[in-house]
Amino acid sequence: MAGLTALQGLLGLAAFGLGARPTELLHVVYGIFAVIFLPGTYLYAQGGPRRREAVILAGASWIVSIAYLRGIATG
Repeated sequence: MAGLTALQGLLGLAAFGLGARPTELLHVVYGIFAVIFLPGTYLYAQGGPRRREAVILAGASWIVSIAYLRGIATG
């Protein structure tokens, strides 16, 4: 999921640089959220029991997936 986030971020930056602007600023907000949220959650989950880490990262992936789908749905 983190790799996909980085790839989508790079593609978004390239598209933005080439003149393709999002129709709504919300796309940029969702992208920044995903790029910051996943690594932050990973760092937060480190050091605890493996089950806790797995639950936190699964929840974070679910949240970012919803953000991806919402970003796609906004056009």
